[in-house]
Amino acid sequence: IFGFSMDRTDDLPKKVHSKTLIKAAQERDMPLMRSLLEKGHNVDSVDQDGSKNLSLAHLACDRGDLEMLKLLVEFKCDLNAEDHEKMTPFYNAVDKGQIE
Repeated sequence: IFGFSMDRTDDLPKKVHSKTLIKAAQERDMPLMRSLLEKGHNVDSVDQDGSKNLSLAHLACDRGDLEMLKLLVEFKCDLNAEDHEKMTPFYNAVDKGQIE
């Protein structure tokens, strides 16, 4: 109906928010995250099931997870993305004391 198959990842539109990628990030499955990003999953996916509108970069910064953040930056994530309170990932990191 939209011109792409939900079973394939190589033809996903850039703006599709990947629930699979979000779940991999929540579980900190770095190999799966890399694989999904390499297949074109949206690096700026947002957890749309929650009301906080958190991007993957927000998740990495909230946790102080430098390895995850480096992976997301490698795939050109938006570091200026705003959550439901208009806070960026780096602001959240500072707010939570995750400074490295």
